[in-house]
Amino acid sequence: MKKPSWSYGNLKRHHEVHPINECACWEKLTGIKPGPISIQSYESESLSVVQNCWLYFRGLHQGSFGSEASEVEYFCDVRKCLTAVHFESQKIKTCFHVHSNGDCEIPTSLRSKLQLLQYFLRKKSAREGRISNAKDVKCVATAKELEALRTFIEELKQPARTLGHRR
Repeated sequence: MKKPSWSYGNLKRHHEVHPINECACWEKLTGIKPGPISIQSYESESLSVVQNCWLYFRGLHQGSFGSEASEVEYFCDVRKCLTAVHFESQKIKTCFHVHSNGDCEIPTSLRSKLQLLQYFLRKKSAREGRISNAKDVKCVATAKELEALRTFIEELKQPARTLGHRR
């Protein structure tokens, strides 16, 4: 398998959306002040998430309602950074920090992991940006964390619900 990489246009577009528009968030994540972080640092951070992920899975991603789904690999680190990579081309699709309830925080390890799993479970039932058929779930956690996260991990592996079903 080849190493994931960005296409330059996509890297530039996502750098403008995330580190530039969310400058304070990325300053907190990287410790680089004053921000915004450079495009090279953003690229490096996105690859760091892939190398240092605690959660990895591959699933089908449907960008908008009715569009064709593509296979995407999801890598998440303990800071709640997510890098998504198209499985076949190994081109990075996006890298961003997941905010819970609109807050940019880097919580304790267990809480961070729980928030990320909850984020993906919401994506399973969303009308747009839907993720389904999660497989190859890799989860690096302590035995105590795994016990606390097990139900959420199993739920992530289950088939996505249709829009008509309630949670």
